Amino acid sequence: MNRISLVEWLQISGPTFVTLVFGFTLLWNAQQAQSGSLLDLQRSVGRLEGSISGLDLRIDSLGSRIERLDTRLEGLDSRMQGLDSGIEKLGEAVDALAKRLGSS
Repeated sequence: MNRISLVEWLQISGPTFVTLVFGFTLLWNAQQAQSGSLLDLQRSVGRLEGSISGLDLRIDSLGSRIERLDTRLEGLDSRMQGLDSGIEKLGEAVDALAKRLGSS
């Protein structure tokens, strides 16, 4: 080492050092780009999870609305049956009145 001057040492080791710095720079830039892509991916997944949660809530809400509508339809059906029986009684009363008026 004492026999090599600084200039000679730089001539020998300089290209290797430059190659190491260049390689490290390339690796660093690739790692930064990959980290940025991973962060964007994580944000996208988070947004998708939020959308899916919102969709689940909407589906649950729709299910409860359908159940309420079904209950209301059942109530209407029972009211219609009551009206049908009332109409039948009214028809029977009209028939009886018609017979009474016809026989007099």
